Amino acid sequence: TSRVESGSLDVAIAPGDRPSAQLEDRFLFDDELVFIAPPNHPLASKTVITGPDIEGVDFITYTRTPEPDREFARLFRPSNTYPSWVETIELPEAIVEMVAAGLGTSVLARWAVENSIVQKRVSASRLGEEGITIPWHAFNRPDDDDSRAIAEQLVEWCAQHGSLA
Repeated sequence: TSRVESGSLDVAIAPGDRPSAQLEDRFLFDDELVFIAPPNHPLASKTVITGPDIEGVDFITYTRTPEPDREFARLFRPSNTYPSWVETIELPEAIVEMVAAGLGTSVLARWAVENSIVQKRVSASRLGEEGITIPWHAFNRPDDDDSRAIAEQLVEWCAQHGSLA
């Protein structure tokens, strides 16, 4: 979003709340975080994953920085159970490939893994009985009519299609 503020990017699409008071914020969609595992993994057949299920399991994470609305705060910390950290990789596509290859498990946004779920390359399970959802937003500069128009088109598209997946 700092690139939007600087003018080098028109619109940013990101999860969570507005990172800066300098940007306009438009809600796009809610997306569920899911636990993913290779189809032959012992947890692959579970429809709901709890903190104790993941304890000691090889885990590839996008970031080890806990965020208040994610799996650290809502699944691991409350149960005081944690997976075995294997790797931190900040590229969801690479995480999916590693999980599909049997190198660990992960938690990612459903939209980022939906094709791999459909292709049965990974299995997906809900995190906790109620699940964990993340709101996604479009951020733009309020003084830029073009970026505002792009953000408004994204809102309309998501309203018709449900998400960016």
